Amino acid sequence: MIEIRPFKGLRPKKELYEKIISPPYDVVNYDDCVEIGKNPLSLIHITRSEIDIDAKNDPYSGRVYQKAKDNLDESIKNGNLVFDEKPCFYIYRQVMGEHKQVGFVGVTGVYDYEKGLIKKHENTRRDKEEDRIKHIDITNCQVEPVFLAYRKNAELDCILAEYEKTQPDIEVTTPDNVEHSLWIIKEDVRIYDIIEAFKKLERLYVADGHHRTAAALSVAKKRDGGTPDGEHKEYRYFLSVVFPHDTLKILSYNRAVKDLNRLNKAGFLKEVSKCFNIKEASPNDGKGFVPERPRQIGMYLDNKWHLLELKPEFFEQDPVKSLDVSILQDN
Repeated sequence: MIEIRPFKGLRPKKELYEKIISPPYDVVNYDDCVEIGKNPLSLIHITRSEIDIDAKNDPYSGRVYQKAKDNLDESIKNGNLVFDEKPCFYIYRQVMGEHKQVGFVGVTGVYDYEKGLIKKHENTRRDKEEDRIKHIDITNCQVEPVFLAYRKNAELDCILAEYEKTQPDIEVTTPDNVEHSLWIIKEDVRIYDIIEAFKKLERLYVADGHHRTAAALSVAKKRDGGTPDGEHKEYRYFLSVVFPHDTLKILSYNRAVKDLNRLNKAGFLKEVSKCFNIKEASPNDGKGFVPERPRQIGMYLDNKWHLLELKPEFFEQDPVKSLDVSILQDN
């Protein structure tokens, strides 16, 4: 049984959304953060607070997390961020060009992750996990959501469709031309319907945010002393945005290889051919070659595109190892 709850959102005043909204903490480098941080209201001062104490070379020091807490507290004190009056669910829509995805924002039980009810597809790095643990624990806040997916569900689809017919409470278009819309669900009947519909789901899947999920679980275990009781505690939940699987767009997974490991081109292709059948390929999207089915990888080498197809003897039955991202990483 999946447990998702409403929560009291901490949100910008309506007229400040465009000024406070910022990119995810892990997709921008330090110099980008400094540029974004020229706006004193940007959330980047909380998610990447090292820019405010010139800690480019020491982003994991204790003073960085304390500065994040101070900035958060100041934003609440001056009224730029305001708590909703009651626990709510939220519907969040992104429109990126011709692609649209709509899902729910709520908080999800961290121990469901430990029980395997929330499935992951990659392992975490301890240094990145430790960073998020400190950020959550010291700020006492989860600033960015974990991106989860669920198998398409008729009950939940109906709720999403119902709200999409109405005017959003918030609409913002960011500099990357992504349209963001938010509906606030305050009605007790609808909140109950959402909770009960999610309880009927067998699994959720982490699309993005493995380190945030693992960090939230670690913080909960630390505060519980390893023995959680039955009492409701907010730290036993993590901030989540949950989309139906059929609306998601899986983007390309790319890796740049700096050298051929002391091999020449012929020797490198010979090594690659141990696991893959190799064919020359032509660009098919105006920019490069894009694989059309699973177990295919596009490789750009010496100004030419190649199609790599995994040989059948290397197929894996394990659901994680059989993913294209794993095939590329492992081979």
